[in-house]
Amino acid sequence: MIEFPYMAKKRVLQLGEGSLAVLLPCAWIRKNKIVKGSEVIVLANERVIIEPATQARIHQINEAVKVLAYKEEGKPYGG
Repeated sequence: MIEFPYMAKKRVLQLGEGSLAVLLPCAWIRKNKIVKGSEVIVLANERVIIEPATQARIHQINEAVKVLAYKEEGKPYGG
């Protein structure tokens, strides 16, 4: 059994004319019960983070985005 955290070097694959893909590690897929058609959250800035798309996590990210949008406008966020 693979221990987490897990690190592996992966190749980037080309899918079609304009899409690129990286395969997710099988151990992570099994651990997070990811199947064909599952949704994942992709957070990207200087790094990319991929995590299972749970309702709680989606809500948490949406709230954080709202707070950041208010901060950019110079307004306090009231929830």
